[in-house]
Amino acid sequence: MSVPAALRAAVLALLIALPFFAQRPSRPAEVARLGGGDLRALLSAALDTPPGAVVRTETSPPAPVELALLEAVSARAPLGVALPEAPPAVRVIAAPDRARVGRWGAIAFVVRGEPGESLSVTLSAGESVVDSLGVAIGPAGETAAAFRVRPARAGWHEWSVGARGASASAGAWVAAARPPRVLLATGAPEWESRFAARALEEAGVTVVTSQLLGRGLEIGEPFPQTREALRSYDVVVLAAGAPLPPARLALLERYAGEDGGGILVAGASAALPALGIAERSRSARALRGDALQWMLPAEMVALPTAAILSDGQVLEGLRPGAIAGAATADGAPLVALRAHGRGRVAAVGVLESWRWRMEEGRLGQHRDYWSGLVDWLSSGLRDPVIARLPAPEGAVGIPIELTVHAGGATAPSLRLARPGRAAEPLALVGDRSEPGAFRAAFLPVDTGVHLLSSGDSLLAAYRATGSLAPAPEAAANLSLLASRSGGAALPRDSLAAWLAAWRPAEGGGAGDERRLLALVALAALLAAAEWAVRRSRGLR
Repeated sequence: MSVPAALRAAVLALLIALPFFAQRPSRPAEVARLGGGDLRALLSAALDTPPGAVVRTETSPPAPVELALLEAVSARAPLGVALPEAPPAVRVIAAPDRARVGRWGAIAFVVRGEPGESLSVTLSAGESVVDSLGVAIGPAGETAAAFRVRPARAGWHEWSVGARGASASAGAWVAAARPPRVLLATGAPEWESRFAARALEEAGVTVVTSQLLGRGLEIGEPFPQTREALRSYDVVVLAAGAPLPPARLALLERYAGEDGGGILVAGASAALPALGIAERSRSARALRGDALQWMLPAEMVALPTAAILSDGQVLEGLRPGAIAGAATADGAPLVALRAHGRGRVAAVGVLESWRWRMEEGRLGQHRDYWSGLVDWLSSGLRDPVIARLPAPEGAVGIPIELTVHAGGATAPSLRLARPGRAAEPLALVGDRSEPGAFRAAFLPVDTGVHLLSSGDSLLAAYRATGSLAPAPEAAANLSLLASRSGGAALPRDSLAAWLAAWRPAEGGGAGDERRLLALVALAALLAAAEWAVRRSRGLR
């Protein structure tokens, strides 16, 4: 083959191969490895020139801020993320709501394990274990339960729930409160109301008795005739046989629905349908104390299993919103609980709880049964201004939006006291979708407890911590971002193999670019030589 022919063949081969060299994907020469909450590095990758790939090695779910930055980075570089490890052995799902000194509250939790496994769960306050509970894991591999707590002082409280070597924390602000004040309205003298009053007084509750004999005859404290007088009581107990004329029933409806009071109805009463609890009640056969089924909220106490017989009445036609708290062996409701407007109402068909006290000697359980009922009923929304926070605690730097209910068109004054700082006013904006509701927001910049107040009333408290709370559905969103970016969500120990595909080979990176430029230059020289040969022969 002649030299010009060889040159032409070489030029043709290089021109054919050149597009393949030009289209060869270069491997990123830089990989950013991030731990959870590495916000500075993420912000740099989102705003500056991103690295070839970003790897998140932390297995905990990302916080909202971190997830937003990862989303920005994923549009510019592939993400490799570590899949979350197995769910924690225990997690807290609810802390005490509107906790008050001397009142029962609940810390609800979920514990995981092998189906059928029995576990011991502990509750700690500080360094001390204050309670323990044995739970059996259900078929799905987890079980929900709760501890009862009764804080003895005002201020911020923290608890820790532990199981299988893991723990989860719960915190709540506990407000100062006087003992509950109960009005006990009775008819003819009977044992149940007498022993109920004794149990409540033993628990520290202030009990005022009004014995209503009919035809205007009353013994003890007269029954209040106005809402203002009735508001001085936290709970009204209507014992079996207490007369309830229409005017008094209308007064009680407004006391619960508008003033946030609590009402307990024992036995048959016209108050059952009026308060939205049940259609009616009817006498039942004698109740066996060892056959009752209890489903009370965690802050309330069931009567213990006992081989006794007690008179009772079952509830028929539970109204929407009413939940059964106890039932007979065949499932007929005996206790029903319900929110009624701002307040709470309950109906009790166990009419001889005193038998547990007198025949079985269960004085403590009988006392806790009645005090638990009163504490739950007294936890309605009694303050004229109510503030609702999304959670009792969270991370510094995350904006907090809250809803304030004032019951009117005029926004109340709202003040925020930050840790170690003077109180500052918070602006409220009316919520058009909900009359009487207003929206506000603040940004915690310091760790500690933030107090929200209106006038002299403390409305709510929020504790800011230094750790970031996970974003909702964080794990699923993180995997989706990784997939869309061209990366992958893998077990942590598989990330190294994924990274190997992104690391440049020895001498790669900038060297690949230099070789490509050299090939282009050689092609240009060969093309020039071919042109010179053709010109020397008089060819065009």
